[in-house]
Amino acid sequence: MTETWQKLEANAAAAQERTIISLFEDTGRFERFSASSDDLLLDVSKANLDHAALGLLVKLAGETGVAEARAAMLCGDKINETENRAALNSDRAAGRGRGGCAPCHCENTGT
Repeated sequence: MTETWQKLEANAAAAQERTIISLFEDTGRFERFSASSDDLLLDVSKANLDHAALGLLVKLAGETGVAEARAAMLCGDKINETENRAALNSDRAAGRGRGGCAPCHCENTGT
């Protein structure tokens, strides 16, 4: 277990002692805990997360290679170890059916 994970566990334990409504004393909470792109809105402002937890989650994602795994998925690398194939989620979402590469910066596409 990493140090970051241990800090997240401690933060989660502390979160059990507070109410979510107390977090809304921060009037800018929605702006800091939400993001949008086109018609998609990700709003975690109503979750029992504080700034420390969000920072720790971002740090843990960096430590565990989430960005690299996402890039591998979008580039069509074989990441589905159970079936020994690429995950087709991004192809289906982009309407490409099977095969093709989502926009990425991998050697497969030269982009």
